[in-house]
Amino acid sequence: VVATFLVTAVAAASMITIIGSVWQVSNWTAGMVSTEDILSLLPTTAAGALMVAESKSAAISKPNDISILVFTHSHPVGRKLRDKQRTFCRPMYESQGIKHVFAVGRPSYDSRPRDAHVQGQLATKKETNAANQLMEEHEKYGDIFITLNRDHYRDKSEKLLSSLQYAVQQGVDFILKTDDEYCADIEVAKRLISVRQDSQDEIYMGISRFNGHEYEIMKGSDGTIAPFMSGWVFGVSRNLAKSIVDNRLHSMMIASYGTSSDDANLGKWVDWSIRNHNITVDYVVDSSLRINIPEDEMKMMKAPTQFKMK
Repeated sequence: VVATFLVTAVAAASMITIIGSVWQVSNWTAGMVSTEDILSLLPTTAAGALMVAESKSAAISKPNDISILVFTHSHPVGRKLRDKQRTFCRPMYESQGIKHVFAVGRPSYDSRPRDAHVQGQLATKKETNAANQLMEEHEKYGDIFITLNRDHYRDKSEKLLSSLQYAVQQGVDFILKTDDEYCADIEVAKRLISVRQDSQDEIYMGISRFNGHEYEIMKGSDGTIAPFMSGWVFGVSRNLAKSIVDNRLHSMMIASYGTSSDDANLGKWVDWSIRNHNITVDYVVDSSLRINIPEDEMKMMKAPTQFKMK
């Protein structure tokens, strides 16, 4: 009798477990129960099989889900090239859900002594006009990110650092930077990222790589040499960018080890992160990452689209 009771009890418990499992699975598909709860109901082998299937599914979808932000570095009076970017490059980005922003420094067209202690000094007429035009342009397109530095060529590294900081704050997975004469080929970028999806390495991507000792001007003020990507088009993964941004003191003090070239300085930032933060970086080179904007097609393009920057 006791044996019969136990068998009956076990069977009843099994039925309750099965019913509970069905309820859990139905709620799992509705997003109400976690995968871990489902796995706890399954035999070890079945749970393992589900985990493998889920892992493979995530790996397959990862390249398509990756979020990318494209920064185009521009100067305050570079409206013509920005419009070409909006006309030719922007549709390629938008078709893949890629956000595109122009990084522009503060207008700086002033030959007066920079350190003169003059109270109430006004901006020059060219600076005022450029500032007004930039505000009107941003009001129309919503795609201009003003960096805190004055827009001088020798201060492009500050513009780059501000761009990386903004991108990290946006939470994107990958950051691409272009000069305003070029577009970034998103298909190429995604392919280069996807073939490395199983790696834990960070990515530093570009169209060509220098070792840092080809020319004397590549060396930093203290003789620092580091490999870097050509500044026309390059990209970095989010965690690598975060390492550079989080170490702001080192990144800003380029007078100690860097030059006026933002691409060479980025290479030095990457190298410093590798040596000081136990980061492994995959240097990826593919010249097809760059797309030239064809001058002869500009007249045939549609009007630029508009969107608002967060």
